[in-house]
Amino acid sequence: MAKKIFATIIAIGTLSMPMKSLAQLDSAYALALQCNHAAMGVGSTEAAICLNYLLGVVGGANIDRAMFCPSARMLRGQIASLYVQHFKDHSELQGENRITAAYFALKAAMPCGRRGNPPIPPRRSSDPVDPRDTAYALMTECNVINANPVVCMNYLTGFVDGANINRKMFCPSATSPGELPFIYQKYASAHPELSGKHRVEVVRAALKDAFPCRE
Repeated sequence: MAKKIFATIIAIGTLSMPMKSLAQLDSAYALALQCNHAAMGVGSTEAAICLNYLLGVVGGANIDRAMFCPSARMLRGQIASLYVQHFKDHSELQGENRITAAYFALKAAMPCGRRGNPPIPPRRSSDPVDPRDTAYALMTECNVINANPVVCMNYLTGFVDGANINRKMFCPSATSPGELPFIYQKYASAHPELSGKHRVEVVRAALKDAFPCRE
């Protein structure tokens, strides 16, 4: 019990940190260390941060377009190994931020088009949703009391980073990454009818509502 309370205190402290204080945690190198946990099969917070950030990047980047095209045989856990290997093979990425390194790693591992994999078809409302990918499952992860919201925060941060590659879909101003779980929870709680939907759909709606881009 004490361990869980301590972990929650650490999570709240991280959530309240401003963007500049999180700069070192936002590096390609830090993500490689976290992904190394996941690649080795370690069930740690670091491993979960890596997986959720990269899955968020893919989810955000593929809104209304096919930027990354994973093969049908790719398992979600493999994404961490792919990042680590690409990072090791490209020493020039060591000084980059994590979205830059993630973009090149995912682009190399999940090519689209003639020489790559076929684009993922657009989701239909009738398509079945993996229970791990529902809006409700993400809302549970974003709960600061019952879970570790740092994991949720990294999925949402990855989503924003991915969606904004080569365009501006979401325009957060001076928002701290730690505010993202609360923004998502507020929106999802106000729309319980969406709890069974895929999290990508609901995250997109929540972030569009919170961070509209104005001309």
